[in-house]
Amino acid sequence: MNPWMAFCAFAAGALVLMMGTVRAEAPEKAARIKLRPVQGKMVANVRVPGLAGQSFHLGMPETIGCRERMILNFPEVDIRWDGPDEAGAVRCTWTTAGRIRYSAKLIPAVDYVDVEMTIENLGKTVWHDVFAFNCVNPTGAPKFKDWQLERTYMSVHGRPFLMNGAPRVKGHMPTVQFFLHQQIPWGNESPFVRGFGATSPTRPDDSWIVTLSDPPGSYMAATSVDSLFLFDNLDRCCIHSAPSFGDIAPGKSSTTVCRQYFAKGGLEDFLNRYQADRVGLAASQKWARPGRPRIELRGIEPPGKGKFGRLGFEVRAPWMTGHLQMRFPETLHTSLGLHFIDHDRRDMPPLYMLEPFPKWQLDPATGEVSYRYVAKDGVEFGGRARPYEDEVFLEYRIKNNSDKLLHRVFAQMCLSLRPGDEFNTQNDVADTYAWFDSKWTSLAKTTPTAQEKGRKPWLQILTRKARKYRGKRDNKDGWWFVDQLADEGVIARASKDAKHLVAIAWEGATVISTNSRIPCLHAGPGGGVRLKPGQEVVWHGKIYLMKNDPKALLVRHTGDGGKWPYPDQPRKRPRLKQPGSRPAGSR
Repeated sequence: MNPWMAFCAFAAGALVLMMGTVRAEAPEKAARIKLRPVQGKMVANVRVPGLAGQSFHLGMPETIGCRERMILNFPEVDIRWDGPDEAGAVRCTWTTAGRIRYSAKLIPAVDYVDVEMTIENLGKTVWHDVFAFNCVNPTGAPKFKDWQLERTYMSVHGRPFLMNGAPRVKGHMPTVQFFLHQQIPWGNESPFVRGFGATSPTRPDDSWIVTLSDPPGSYMAATSVDSLFLFDNLDRCCIHSAPSFGDIAPGKSSTTVCRQYFAKGGLEDFLNRYQADRVGLAASQKWARPGRPRIELRGIEPPGKGKFGRLGFEVRAPWMTGHLQMRFPETLHTSLGLHFIDHDRRDMPPLYMLEPFPKWQLDPATGEVSYRYVAKDGVEFGGRARPYEDEVFLEYRIKNNSDKLLHRVFAQMCLSLRPGDEFNTQNDVADTYAWFDSKWTSLAKTTPTAQEKGRKPWLQILTRKARKYRGKRDNKDGWWFVDQLADEGVIARASKDAKHLVAIAWEGATVISTNSRIPCLHAGPGGGVRLKPGQEVVWHGKIYLMKNDPKALLVRHTGDGGKWPYPDQPRKRPRLKQPGSRPAGSR
């Protein structure tokens, strides 16, 4: 063998040895999740090799319902599963004559299971807000059994919220709790949800619920692209995210895709992954009807440098020709002085002008608008507003980043109706309403009247939550306090055609008011807050732009305030199986 051939033989041998070494050291490919369906039930056992073989049960779903009624409860159906196929997927299809056709396909990956579900309406009426009650149950996964919700989170006000901090309303089953998504107004939830009488006043604003393992390092999560409500059962440590199928007319069908995670990582890992995965999952969904429309919010352009101007956003419902303006805020005060005012008043000079003026941020996925500003004196303030079909959720924050105690912290919020052709009647409060002595009453009936005062109505109204008021009841600026006390901290105006209403409310409002010369509506938030260095106050409120239905508004406002909103409807137990109940084949 010549030297060159000898070298080539040596090099080839060395390469083989190197490749063999690389193959030996390469990490073994992670094994796919294994699914084992339970015949006769809408249940599949899930074994996760990547989590040391821990097992879970998926009930996909336990029940199907809509806004009007329950559609199907699965104990009445004998399910026959096919699979697993070569990809590990299992599927089933069945029909209940004259009612519903349903199909499901569960597709496993290394650390998640995708659930494709199609519902077809075989009935004779439209189903609104159709949902599937999906269950993720850690039957054989002790690391994920969180009996006290000390490691289980959902999204509230745009942030992860530890669920043991949510108030729980005890119904006839004390271990269960529903969490109605912000997009579903009180009064529009399914009878299935309402019937348990166990809906928390805490409202999630996203479609996921996640439990972290103990010890840390992994998570299980129930998610949807668009959830109508979340649910937990402390008796099973199961978690649910009920996906929406939208509205389904007779003969039509909707398909939705949900991803259930069984993965390694922490809370931040889950949140980043869910947001990235959600886009592709949303594109896979096919609804019979488009998703519900939502109110449009648009930040107002900032004024020129050194000039006064609105720090607010426009509010426009699809049926409106004009828009409303939410001044967010109109003024902001602390014991240091006036930090912001959006108009020039010689008797109210601000401490400084905002430089640079805050710019609004828009989230295209949700329509939410927000801003944040840190002033040179250490006062930080800002807010966010998220729109839905006929409501806008409001949040405003003021934080003390200075080294001084701040007191008399107050932000005045103003909903201006002037740009809204439907609501901008001036100098008249006949179409402006509040509740007095449990009656929906025009403010034109309050006393003293505008005729008695000899000027245009500019009314201040104390609520029953207010402390005894000892201040002056008449102001030279033009406003006056009426004699009556409002039952609730919400004020509304009917549209000129009487088909719609606009209302506003903030938590804990003690005064509601209207200046008919603009016209505008005010309903809090509360003031007089004290903030130590590092402390923050957060206020929440809501704008309602809905059908002119005062009773429905009262239901919504009462529920938003954390009270049972149906005093004339006792909480009855529905004839359904227990959510999260132990399915056949579980231990």
